[in-house]
Amino acid sequence: MRKHHEAIGDEIDSGIAMKNNIKLLDVTLRDGGYKTNFHFSSGVVRDILTLLDQSGVRYIEVGYRNGPLKPIANMGQTATCDRNYLEYCKKWIQHAKLTVILHPKNIQRHDLEEMQDCGVNAVRICFPAKQPTLGFQTIEMASQYNFEVFANITRVSHFNREQIRTWVTDLAKTGVKAIYLADSNGSLTPDDVDHLYSYLQEKCHVPFGFHAHDNLFLAQANAVAAIKNGVQFIDASLFGFGKGSGNLRTEGIVSFLHAGGNRQYDFSRLMEAANYVKQNLHDTQNDFSTKDIILGIFDLSQDDAANLGSFVDTSDYYSRASQYLRSAKSVCGA
Repeated sequence: MRKHHEAIGDEIDSGIAMKNNIKLLDVTLRDGGYKTNFHFSSGVVRDILTLLDQSGVRYIEVGYRNGPLKPIANMGQTATCDRNYLEYCKKWIQHAKLTVILHPKNIQRHDLEEMQDCGVNAVRICFPAKQPTLGFQTIEMASQYNFEVFANITRVSHFNREQIRTWVTDLAKTGVKAIYLADSNGSLTPDDVDHLYSYLQEKCHVPFGFHAHDNLFLAQANAVAAIKNGVQFIDASLFGFGKGSGNLRTEGIVSFLHAGGNRQYDFSRLMEAANYVKQNLHDTQNDFSTKDIILGIFDLSQDDAANLGSFVDTSDYYSRASQYLRSAKSVCGA
């Protein structure tokens, strides 16, 4: 008769196969840019890229090309990804794939040509739900260059799974490397993630990715749920450095992989990188804020937060968020 710890070990071993092929994409310099207005010193960029590259992370996303969805005043270089910045990044990336994210409305053919000239290996295209044709056109155009092309469906908590399936089915026909689903509002639970990906995996045969936010302290649990459902591409940021309440921690998901016997990423290097971010950028990274947690509870975005006004105290903001959501549903007829 086997001892209890042996049975547990067998359970862990059974999960290693599905975790061995996880491809991490680090978004520290891109999503973390929302904490610094996309300004990072050249030394910080160099050090973060070097440590990530040495850790075995497959993709390093260094910023937006020509800005995020909505313009921000006085944006730094990780919001523009101009030639000088991309060439600088390429100097410090020897093994990982240099990655840039873009919004179709901000991109012309010459942008793709310049990114290719600068050695960009992969582009992620944010799929515009209100302008799907533009999204497909941009994917088709990007596919004409030497990029790995990914599609990124954001704010998936705002759509039913049938609508997501329709988009995924059409996106799969474009030949994209994978289709990311982003929990932009950080409002999903592990059950939500499980139900969504299990449904899509039954209907659509395409590699998937997952982008988590941590408003409800569930980014790690949600990422694990995604992995258990066969998701291969996982976004994360060092020390969770990212928009709002932050992202899945790169070092956190790697610790989970190591606990399951998966050593494909250098844990020591990633802890060094995470501590570097903590020491050098923590002043710009708020610890969990009550405001962001409340936004997650009600599935509200940072855009919604701008309409809610300033945070005064917990009860007041909670009440306003609840009322805002009810009003929004009323307008939509929900």
